Amino acid sequence: RRQSGAPFNVYAALPRSSFGPCIEACDALRSYRSSKVAQRMFCGECGTLVCMDYGEPESLWFPLGLFDSIPDSLFACRQRASQIFLESKAPWLQRVQELPHLDQFGTYVPDPCNPSSSRPWDADEALVSQANGQRQTE
Repeated sequence: RRQSGAPFNVYAALPRSSFGPCIEACDALRSYRSSKVAQRMFCGECGTLVCMDYGEPESLWFPLGLFDSIPDSLFACRQRASQIFLESKAPWLQRVQELPHLDQFGTYVPDPCNPSSSRPWDADEALVSQANGQRQTE
């Protein structure tokens, strides 16, 4: 959980034979041995976590947030899908889930810690582009 700052992370084991060659061919990919059992693979340009390598001969673990869509077949596992490390879940998660769910940036005000900040997010062209799914590059 702390690697992402999110209340939980969702991973899927995908075949090393399908994804390993792509990972090996990616020049921007970097790795970090985060423990005796895991190596994190991440983009050296933007820092995105690409996968976790636990040294399993057939599997690499990918965060599902990387993908725009997930085929239903991914959840039809040979092994039973499960949630793990439930004891380390964020104690504040339930309170966050009770907040209103809003489209795009909702009521977000840029620089909310600034007492004089009142400009709405949709007055910022870059934020509007991001909300509409357009990527900005600088």
